[in-house]
Amino acid sequence: MSNEAVQQMLEQAVSAHNSQDMAAAEKLYQQILDQEPQHGDSLHNLGLLHIQQNNVNKGIEYLEKCVKAVDNNSLYWQSLGTAYRNQQQNDKAKDALEKAIKLDDRNHLAMSNLVMLLDTMGQQKDAIKVGQNCLNAKDKLFCDAFKNFENKPRLNVKTHPGNYQEGQLNIIAFDLPDNDPERLQGAIINASIAPYIYPEWQCRFYCSDAVPKDVIGQLVKLGAEVSMVKDDAKTIPSSLWRCFASDDSNVTRFICRDPRSRLNVQEKNAVDEWVASNKYFHVMRDNINHVEVMRTNMWGGVAGVIANLGALLLAFYQQVNISSTDPSFLRGIIWPLIKDNSFTHDSYYQLGFSKPFPEYGRRPAITHVGSLEGWDISRWK
Repeated sequence: MSNEAVQQMLEQAVSAHNSQDMAAAEKLYQQILDQEPQHGDSLHNLGLLHIQQNNVNKGIEYLEKCVKAVDNNSLYWQSLGTAYRNQQQNDKAKDALEKAIKLDDRNHLAMSNLVMLLDTMGQQKDAIKVGQNCLNAKDKLFCDAFKNFENKPRLNVKTHPGNYQEGQLNIIAFDLPDNDPERLQGAIINASIAPYIYPEWQCRFYCSDAVPKDVIGQLVKLGAEVSMVKDDAKTIPSSLWRCFASDDSNVTRFICRDPRSRLNVQEKNAVDEWVASNKYFHVMRDNINHVEVMRTNMWGGVAGVIANLGALLLAFYQQVNISSTDPSFLRGIIWPLIKDNSFTHDSYYQLGFSKPFPEYGRRPAITHVGSLEGWDISRWK
């Protein structure tokens, strides 16, 4: 079989794989391997296919064959290391992930997996070192790519609102995309405690039609605002519906939070420190595994500074091959845009203008800012 024929068959296999036609994809990968038993991409993709079908041991066998056939590919070693980690084969996972990073020191996916692995293994000092390298790699990758965009958005920098003042509308933005009990009950809990923790702020919930009317009624009764999301917005991840608060001309500031997390004093102290600064945006990281430049539930900003943020979101997720769970909007568009105007609170890492959270009001060691929690739900039923 000619190289051209192999490449054509591989493209067909990948297309079938991406379309979830696993039987067709497996058949095509195997046809390539019948002709070229050492074909790296086919071995690699066939391994991933079996893992996706919960045939993990067989998937690992193919990935092991893959790195044996082609031992200088960072992605192959990353996939094998991730598979080992998911099977709790920690020593093998560590070796494979370190190999992936050695082959490509920009492989932030391998670094992210290695951070989680090292943390699990109790090697926190090493995990923090890898985590810092991971953040640095992501920052450089996404900021360099942003510089090359032809029609990149720009900040609409306006007069800074200063510290809290009477008449300001500061929004804590949540999303409620469905009738998931943890989200719904979490929303009610957060709306209940917000006036005591965030007295200068107003809760707003961006809801789909799936949210029960009685829950909406409870939220309104607790003093929260409810905004029903239009159909076109349902094409983007619900976690980014929170960003719509930025486009509201009545809003002074907005912060994005997950209803499954709990508002708390530690984050409020950090928010207050940001509000008192001259920075337009706020980013938080509070866990050794927080090695993403931005997290959807741990950032905020002065409203209107990112012009037409909602339109940017809709345009981005209407692109071909951008899935509704793709994280690249925040990391690839928003982070490079706001980085130099951001105040970051981070308990483990340094990136941009960054400092630790204020010392008082810290959460217990068993949890952190942004963690998903359900321990208190039964108390509120």
